[in-house]
Amino acid sequence: MGKWDNKEYRRKYHRKYYEKYVGYKQRGISKLKLNNLSEIDKSWLACAIDTDGCIFVGKTGYSWTTKIEFTAKSYPSLTMYFAKLVGYNKIYKRRTQDGIEYRISIQNRIDVLKLLSLVQPYLIAKRKQCDLILKELPAIPHWIEEKEKRDLLFNSLSNKIKELNKGEILYD
Repeated sequence: MGKWDNKEYRRKYHRKYYEKYVGYKQRGISKLKLNNLSEIDKSWLACAIDTDGCIFVGKTGYSWTTKIEFTAKSYPSLTMYFAKLVGYNKIYKRRTQDGIEYRISIQNRIDVLKLLSLVQPYLIAKRKQCDLILKELPAIPHWIEEKEKRDLLFNSLSNKIKELNKGEILYD
């Protein structure tokens, strides 16, 4: 049996790798720089998320994820401005049948909570999803030891978000 067959050895190796080469621990460190945003910038971010954004809670492969995506087709300047405001430098470019699509995906749990708490007062169309995530996501545990509880809570939150996305009424 080699050292790579030992699960604990692999886990320690990957933690050391992330701390040494990536510069942050896998969980718990925010990558966004949202400190100096004006009220106009916050309202612009909320407008971008309301119109061309997506608030997603679901299962990708074997793990649960919460993410905010902003997609602009044929307008890279909007995506670059969004990236500049949040201090995020990963912009994905993809060719589609309709043209070129520029996308930013924020998946870190702390970053999602931080961004949603800043833009919450300005959201209109996705206000209910934002309120639900800000209320329920902090109560969901991170760690694998509580996997059954985490899966149950994530599944419940995901179903509530899907229901809100189905029957969204903008104005009462």
